[in-house]
Amino acid sequence: MIDKQPAIGDTTPPKDALKATAAAIAHFKRKLEQSEATSILLSVKTAGCSGLKYDITYVDAKPENAFDFELEADLHLYVPHEAYPFVQDCQIDY
Repeated sequence: MIDKQPAIGDTTPPKDALKATAAAIAHFKRKLEQSEATSILLSVKTAGCSGLKYDITYVDAKPENAFDFELEADLHLYVPHEAYPFVQDCQIDY
């Protein structure tokens, strides 16, 4: 699936490269209301047996060098370029 991976610096990832269920979207909206943040940052950090773990942070602005996935109107999920290969074609559920 390398052909679906955007080049570093590309600001338009494939539309279907990352999805979220209705339950995940509802969860994100509740968390954003509680935190007063405006968007979600999904990154990958070093940890655990596999060497990686997903990390979700609530942020107010798009980080530099991150792709912007609009999960629905005014609900943005950002993925740093370096984390994208680990989350592309994933579906987030809660």
